[in-house]
Amino acid sequence: MVFAVIVLAEHIDRRIPGALIGLVASVALVAAAGLVAHGVQVVGSVHGGLPSFAVPSASLTQVRHLLVPALTIAFIVVAQTAATVRASTAGAPATADFDIDLVGIGAGSLVAGVSGSFAVNSSPPRTGIVTASGGRSQLTSIVAAVVVIAVVLFATGLLKDLPKATLGAILLFVASRLLRIQVLRRILAFSGWESAVALLTGLMVAIVGIEQGVVLAMVLSLADRTRRAARPAVAVLGREVGTDHWIPTDVGRATETVPGVLVFLIYGPLWYGNADYVRLRVQTLVAQATTPVHGLVLDANGISDIDFTGAQSLSSLVSELKQTGVTTIIARSSHVVHHELKHGGVLATVGENGLRDSIEEAVDSLAAKP
Repeated sequence: MVFAVIVLAEHIDRRIPGALIGLVASVALVAAAGLVAHGVQVVGSVHGGLPSFAVPSASLTQVRHLLVPALTIAFIVVAQTAATVRASTAGAPATADFDIDLVGIGAGSLVAGVSGSFAVNSSPPRTGIVTASGGRSQLTSIVAAVVVIAVVLFATGLLKDLPKATLGAILLFVASRLLRIQVLRRILAFSGWESAVALLTGLMVAIVGIEQGVVLAMVLSLADRTRRAARPAVAVLGREVGTDHWIPTDVGRATETVPGVLVFLIYGPLWYGNADYVRLRVQTLVAQATTPVHGLVLDANGISDIDFTGAQSLSSLVSELKQTGVTTIIARSSHVVHHELKHGGVLATVGENGLRDSIEEAVDSLAAKP
């Protein structure tokens, strides 16, 4: 019944406090009709008064047992706070600072730690309800805090007749707002893999627990990032007809190539996890070209960074291609990549003319060669 009241109040007007109405009505009904004697389970006596403050203490063994749950809670707090900030500031000016929210959350959790309370956290459903009800300032939180303090000091006796079913109905309503079918549909439309991660994580949380669900989500996400970085997207570029712009040849726009010159683009970092893969792709493209290749242009615009192994692999590739009569030129490298190419010995291998500012310039220098 309480759940129905909450849903109906939200349907009529989000500003109607359906949860509060259901809570007060259920407490009054239990107290007036003496439903406790008929088997209705209630919260019972609640200790009132303000909490006492003290520095917490724990043994080394207790700290070891608490470390993993504490880190899990911290991760959930940060992730949920980020989601809450993103959702509540959608369309707002870009002045919203996530760091400020984290400072507030952290300060609240420190106070909670010395008062024996729960860790402070943002709540997407509660924030959504407040926003939908017209709350637009910190006055909303101040009023809520004053009401909580007043109840703790003077009205905890009223909570002894609060049915547990009422709390269950309120939590069920909050949980229903956490499951966002529309978001899941958008994830499915965007990526089958990410939708599978979301589904598996949700099942793990529901069946096993939040800690295991968070760990599973982190492991699967890291595995996907590693897979993407180890097998980066690559493309062969062609000059867009009538321009000096070089674009992937498979994007559906007319392009032209320069005979004997291969332009190759890597999307992502060049590191030990994908160095051999990139090297093999280039060698395969050169070997399978319809016309003999005498020049390779490596477009470094998509390379975010290069590690030592990646630089050594690239130097070896340049040397191997040079032995087969293929000259390599690197174009459009950022200052970060340029620094790594220099200190990794790649620039010494390609030579003083092996670095150009644009693809067109690099292709022109190679097109003149036999």
